[in-house]
This record gives sequence, C-alpha cells and structure tokens, in this order.
Amino acid sequence: MPDQQVRIILPFALLTAILAVSTASIFIRFAQMDGAPSLVIAALRLTFATLLLAPLAITRYKDEILKLTRAELTLGLVSGLFLAVHFATWISSLEYTSVASSVVFVSTGPLWVALLSPMLLNERLKLPLWRTGGRLLKSIGPGWQTKQHRQYE
Repeated sequence: MPDQQVRIILPFALLTAILAVSTASIFIRFAQMDGAPSLVIAALRLTFATLLLAPLAITRYKDEILKLTRAELTLGLVSGLFLAVHFATWISSLEYTSVASSVVFVSTGPLWVALLSPMLLNERLKLPLWRTGGRLLKSIGPGWQTKQHRQYE
C-alpha cells in the first residue's frame, strides 16, 4: 500500500477501532437489557470479528499461514481459547456490575503484565521502578496530584 494511502487510511482506522472498543460495553449492556444471553453476545462478537478478518488474513497472508508449524497452530488455538474465556467472563460481568466498573477492571491488563512479567517471565522492566510507579500513579488520574506536581509535566 503506498505511503499516501496509509497516511489517509490509518487515522480513520484508528478512530474506528477506538470508537468500537470504547462503546462496546454500552452496546453489550443494551443487548443484555433486551434479553440476549451474555455467552451468545460473546460468541457473536468473536464470530463477526472472525468473519470480517479471516478473508483479509487468508488473501494477504496465505503463504505465512501455510508455513505455520503444529506448535504455532496449537499456540494460536490456545490463545484463541483464552480470548474466548476473556470475552465470556467480561461480558458476563456486565450483568453484575456497572459498565464503568467492568471497563476499569478489564483495563487493568497492562498493569498486571507490568507487575507479573518480571516474576513469571524473568523480564526486566525497561524503565527504573520509580518511574514506572509514577506512571502507574499518573494513570489513576490527575485528581491526586497537587499543583506542584502538575507544573513539572
């Protein structure tokens, strides 16, 4: 794809993705209020995503897909299984709590990766710990900061 097309398409694709992710929980709650079971919503969400993305993946990356080893395919299937469990539990959680609370819990994924990857994967943090902690606190929001703290940003 020529560079000019990428510059035009990329912002619209990102905006569409952000809007879709940001509004998904609200539309899921509406579907639940209309009586749709959470597991059906989760299954349909993954089915529609597969139907939309599979033709693109097959036409553009057919050679790479055919070269996948059995271990890589197994890893992909296990990853897909975990994604399905994630969607099933997250969408079901919307029945028991507010949309805001559910989204906050789901959005803590990067925090858990940052905290657990040094222990489970022996990875080192790229940033000093005090800086990482500061960024985590900053993600909570500016409400806890004083004027003095904000002047250094």
